[in-house]
Amino acid sequence: MLSREDAKNIIDKVISYSKLPQCQVDLNWTEDVFIRFANNGITTSGYRITQQASISSVTDDKREGNAVVSELADTALKRGVEQAEQLARISQPNPEDMPALGPQKYPELKNSDSFTGSARGDVMIPHVKAVIDSAKENKLTAAGFIQRSANSVAVGNKAGLFGYHTFTDSSLTNTMRSAGGASSGWSSQTSVSLKDVHGETAARISTEKCVGGSGTKRKLDPGPYTVILEPAAVSDLVGFLGSNFGARDAEQGQSFLSKQGGGTHLGEKMFPEYITLRSDPSDTKLPATPWGPSLLPNERIA
Repeated sequence: MLSREDAKNIIDKVISYSKLPQCQVDLNWTEDVFIRFANNGITTSGYRITQQASISSVTDDKREGNAVVSELADTALKRGVEQAEQLARISQPNPEDMPALGPQKYPELKNSDSFTGSARGDVMIPHVKAVIDSAKENKLTAAGFIQRSANSVAVGNKAGLFGYHTFTDSSLTNTMRSAGGASSGWSSQTSVSLKDVHGETAARISTEKCVGGSGTKRKLDPGPYTVILEPAAVSDLVGFLGSNFGARDAEQGQSFLSKQGGGTHLGEKMFPEYITLRSDPSDTKLPATPWGPSLLPNERIA
């Protein structure tokens, strides 16, 4: 895992290459292990490390350029700074540019699990076996994916800002299909701790859906229906909803918060009292960062 010291050294190095007034660096480092299975057997077992440095440079007259590099060697970082500065010089001034954020004291989030961060295939295989065994026992066909990740993220700029955070994540999803594909069942489990993932439970849910759906199909005429959604479905829908709360999209007429003909619904009541939506980065089950809403590769809404 990318340590705090390593992250600070990389950010300081990038800033030392910068020639423009503002420079910000966002680092992302991820190690993940995964197993993919289909047709009641394991098809892929993988291990990978991905890393990325996103560099943003701003001129005196608010022209901004961005570059992303996936190699953290000195030459690659220097090339990334040069590219960001070249793009900044030919860009149009950004009227919404804000001054760089100075030093901050970020809260410590407890969403990193050492067991999950060190787990390998031998920990995941029993969960896969439980799903496949349930499929065979019920004459079904199983497919799915189990993964865990360990992540380091950091942010820093010329104004003295620096933040560092680590978190873990894990998930198991599987689909059961009946012979001939007449019925199917799906289930999903996610947590920052792989100890919260249970293959037998995931298999039972998807199996019950698949078996219960066999021979019960009927035509539904168009009309309003009451639908009860599982947490995973609600999470996906809220995720799409959350991505449309940006002011820019609303003002440009590109979201549900835009008014027909121009303007936004800012300040208007749009939901009933029984709907409450809040974000809690301190939730130990959520792989969030302590310094902002920007989505990470494995970030989700709980």
